Amino acid sequence: MVDLFRGKRRPRSSWDGWVAVKRVRLDTADTAELLREIRIATHAPLRRHKNVAGLIGFVADMKDGVGAEEAGIAISLVIELAAHGTLRDYLGKSQRNMKLDEMAGIIADVADGLAALHECGIVWGDVKLENVLVYDSEQPGGITGTSDGQSGGRRVVVRLSDFGHSIVVDRNGVCGRERYRGTTIFNAPEVRGRRRRNEYVDVREFYKCDVFSFGLLVYEIILGGRRYIDVLKENNPVNLALHDDAEEGIVDLLNTLAKDALLQMAVRELEVSWGVSNEDHDSDHQRSRGDHDHNGKQGQSTAVVDVVARVLKGTMRDDPEARMQMEEVLETLAEVRSDIDGPRCVFALFLEHCISVLINWHAGTA
Repeated sequence: MVDLFRGKRRPRSSWDGWVAVKRVRLDTADTAELLREIRIATHAPLRRHKNVAGLIGFVADMKDGVGAEEAGIAISLVIELAAHGTLRDYLGKSQRNMKLDEMAGIIADVADGLAALHECGIVWGDVKLENVLVYDSEQPGGITGTSDGQSGGRRVVVRLSDFGHSIVVDRNGVCGRERYRGTTIFNAPEVRGRRRRNEYVDVREFYKCDVFSFGLLVYEIILGGRRYIDVLKENNPVNLALHDDAEEGIVDLLNTLAKDALLQMAVRELEVSWGVSNEDHDSDHQRSRGDHDHNGKQGQSTAVVDVVARVLKGTMRDDPEARMQMEEVLETLAEVRSDIDGPRCVFALFLEHCISVLINWHAGTA
């Protein structure tokens, strides 16, 4: 059983602000997930990362009584309260006023956090909008910005959360065989089939599964927080008549799709929503930067649009071998990162990345 509370730390505490408390009973099936979440959230390199939700602390308590409902041990995790809730909530409220560069900044935040997990040998395992929390940029760990979101910086910073389904890969090269968990409709195609066959695979393959799910997350950001599966149903009226809303029916629908069909849907949505041209974004042609008017949203950077399209094409491939690593995603986003983050220069971002690599190297050799 999981309970969520909202509270405020005592005035003399080192944390000044509202917190969220996640309480889990240890006599339930959530025990292993909880312990895994604590292990990851307290890992030193991740605790310092601006795009990973920090764990302020945790406490255990025991309640005496008779029966499972009255007695047992519970662990309460205390994390900083996200002012804007989940990323799906935030996108649903902000869609009409959000510019593409702000969306791209959010994509870059998620990519930074996911790349940090992978650098630490951790597969997130449940990549979706509901597991990304949105904070004001002025909150601890955020990117400093103005309240109106102008040139002083972006209004919000997003952080990864909920590591109960994560998988820790052995850094010494001894890799076991496990099942990729998470939410089925956000799994990569190769995972959906294996889950039905109850197959275990080398955990090192799961990094690319995270990458595909990240691509779906980018697609849903472009959709303004709308579920991609709802769009899929609208585009497949014949199949929709054969399936209901049950998870098994949705998985059947996904498994009938042609190769890279979801990728094509995502790129088409980008074209319609943000005025991307119909040129082949796979080409090596470098388009000139600058703001232009499009048939879709006006005043958006052509360079940013192009980079988002390339991220989609590098992450949502059905073939895992054709997908980027998260480091490659970061390199792609870095081409326009100064446009996204305003005055935060590319050199500062490069320096941050170098420091992160050094911290992870030191942790691995300690």
